Amino acid sequence: MNDFLISWNKKWDKVVVFAGVFDPVHKAHISAAQESLKLGKRVVFLPERAPQHKHGTTAYRHRLAMLQIATNYEAKIDVLDYPQDQQYITPTFEWLLQQYPSSSFVWLVGSDVLPYMHKWPDIDKLKELRVSDVYYIERAGYEVGQQYEVGKGLTAYRLQRKKDRHTHTSHPKINSTTIRAEIKKHQNQLPSDVYEYIRENNLYSLSD
Repeated sequence: MNDFLISWNKKWDKVVVFAGVFDPVHKAHISAAQESLKLGKRVVFLPERAPQHKHGTTAYRHRLAMLQIATNYEAKIDVLDYPQDQQYITPTFEWLLQQYPSSSFVWLVGSDVLPYMHKWPDIDKLKELRVSDVYYIERAGYEVGQQYEVGKGLTAYRLQRKKDRHTHTSHPKINSTTIRAEIKKHQNQLPSDVYEYIRENNLYSLSD
């Protein structure tokens, strides 16, 4: 098998894991997921049930439902319902290996977590858990350049459209905090069906 086919097969054996709170999911999340499909055969959204360092988070069932609505027409994007409250590295990726037993993983994170990743339990076990690469989406206020040395021999790369390992989305200034604060003003930054779900369920103090 030539080098091109070997590289192609390795790519299409990978699943991109996009974990987060998604409160709410917005167009930049979907755009980033679509961009990261160049790294593997599928993208998996993995919403966190009970974020440890965030208070007042919207109920998990609503955040999960909004993700399912937002990705309803995305054939290569999955939304998984991880059963544990927190997403610690070893149990999370062991569970993912049960869902995708023949795959390895690309882990997609936000640049805001990079300075803390070296402190996370089991961060040095990623290779054992078949996590082949870590990429990040650069968030406003957390610009760190084209790559970031996490520590313990781990380098994270920024995702980009073409040859370089950078991340670019079509909606770089969108963030969930801003959207929550003024949901009506920013409704165009949400998938239309997600906005309708928010309205129907009176989330983020939005009602008729």
